[in-house]
Amino acid sequence: MTVEERLARLERGNRNWRRLACVLLAALGAVVLTAQAQPKEPKELSVRSMTLVDDEGIAACKLWYPPRGCPELLFFDADQKVRLALGLSDEGWPALAMLNGQGKSQIDLFAHTKGTACLDFTDSSGTERLRLGLEMKIPKNAFSPTPRLLGGLTIHDAKGDVIWQAPR
Repeated sequence: MTVEERLARLERGNRNWRRLACVLLAALGAVVLTAQAQPKEPKELSVRSMTLVDDEGIAACKLWYPPRGCPELLFFDADQKVRLALGLSDEGWPALAMLNGQGKSQIDLFAHTKGTACLDFTDSSGTERLRLGLEMKIPKNAFSPTPRLLGGLTIHDAKGDVIWQAPR
């Protein structure tokens, strides 16, 4: 082997060691950076309003805390009209409303805090036509302190006048 061949071989080996050192140094840097970028505990998201949109950016539903102070979840139709609303009343009882295309409530479901609940059906003008409800009756008799649930059904005409009511 000549001196020139030995020198070429030595330079080739030196070049390979330099490449290996660069690769190891890059890998070590990546490990150090990855170790420093460990995911931290997720933080709480606090917002007054959040809107879920479709691929075109059109609102599909909205979760918000309106100025009157009762959280609401609203679902919109293709025309951006509210069709379903879930929320709390000012008194804190839950309510579910299903609305028609004109924004008028057609079906309402309420659960009052005092042990009553009702399901209301209204016509397109907003007049209540049928109400199904439960009422908590607390007896005044000291020997029977257990509250009773009383059911009720009321049917109304187009003017909102009662035309039939279930006996209690």
